[in-house]
Amino acid sequence: MYSIATTRLLLLTLITINHKKYQKITNMKKTAFLSLLISAILISACGVQKVNYTKQEELEKIKKEPFSDKQYKSDKEFFRASGSGLSPNLSMAKKMALTDVQRKITEYIQVNVQTTTNEYMTNKTIDTESAFASTIMTATQTSAKEVLSNITVKGEELYVKGDKRYEAWIVVEVSKKGIADRIAKGLSSSSSKVLKIDIDPEKFRQMLEQEMSKLDN
Repeated sequence: MYSIATTRLLLLTLITINHKKYQKITNMKKTAFLSLLISAILISACGVQKVNYTKQEELEKIKKEPFSDKQYKSDKEFFRASGSGLSPNLSMAKKMALTDVQRKITEYIQVNVQTTTNEYMTNKTIDTESAFASTIMTATQTSAKEVLSNITVKGEELYVKGDKRYEAWIVVEVSKKGIADRIAKGLSSSSSKVLKIDIDPEKFRQMLEQEMSKLDN
């Protein structure tokens, strides 16, 4: 049998050992609890966090179209047009841009000449309207070619796209008076005299120039 002193010593030892085990277990539980708590907070925070839209791919800036400023717009004296071309080849991109503006100039001339022709025929008695229209068309085609060979380049810009393609931009201008003068010159050619069409080139030129002065873009 153990003595009372020995028994007390054993009990104290057991209590001390159990207490240390309890503290260790408690500390482990606390650590685990804190870890879970921190994880929960982080998960919760991620769930309500606002998306950052400042990234380039998420907040893409709309690029301003080249040559869109007022100085590149048409006015009463000049018709101006910009065009672009996109190609893996730089020379081809430039050529496509030039072709684009040439198309726009040709369309501009055709629209204005057609409007002026209709007005001219309305104000003047034309016996052979089809022949008259054909003469105007021939003069317009010839004059348009001359205009396209005398355009003035106002500016050029080049870009390299992300896929390594070249994007070329060009802006040109042409005198509206020059267009009207060339059309009138074409109408004064021998073709109208051979067809015996009564055309007043100067009158047509004035009407065309007046019509073009209305169309500013």
